[in-house]
Amino acid sequence: TVGEQWHETTQFAGVADGLRTADGWYPAALAVTATRRRDAVLHEFGHALHVTASRSRFHGSHGTRGTLDVTETVSSLFELFSLHPLLMSRAGIPTASTEARIPDRLDTLVLALLEIQVSLAVLDLDVHEDAVPTWLPLLEEAAAAVVASVPALQLQADEVVELALHVGSDVPFDGTFIGYAVGEAVADSMYRRLFARTSSLAGVRAAGKELLSLLRRGGEM
Repeated sequence: TVGEQWHETTQFAGVADGLRTADGWYPAALAVTATRRRDAVLHEFGHALHVTASRSRFHGSHGTRGTLDVTETVSSLFELFSLHPLLMSRAGIPTASTEARIPDRLDTLVLALLEIQVSLAVLDLDVHEDAVPTWLPLLEEAAAAVVASVPALQLQADEVVELALHVGSDVPFDGTFIGYAVGEAVADSMYRRLFARTSSLAGVRAAGKELLSLLRRGGEM
């Protein structure tokens, strides 16, 4: 987080989360409450899934912020997966309240935002007169598969959340680092398993259908 300019909402959420140590205070961005840990881990988990599966690095690649803003929006939505009843149950958090229910059709909303990102990326490339990457025609199908795979990855996500929630209150926890690191490892495994073996749009579409089937069978939102 050194040198980054945090959005005021992030700063506000972390204002009371600093941690006193023998050498002073850990920054609020590193020493966070259990809720903020869970959200931070899944936020970065969303980044890693998206970046790895699409094999894209849109983060200001041409000096613009349009695609970066969309990327952050998508990952912020991934935080809402921390409200999934399965994750909350494992964490010992009551799920009876309305606030504890994941919004309906969140998967559709995330996919829609990923598709917007694809459009912005194409525009960005067009404006800068760069060659369109050979993987771009596959990206929308890959994005659909990523969104559909989230329920299939519940076990891994659950383990990440459980780890975040059980880190001792006196231990500094960098949710950004571990969330992205674990998410990237899981996403990379998913990519190699589902996408790397395919060399055509039809192959990616087939993988997407397979994951959508998993979503319908066991990924009730």
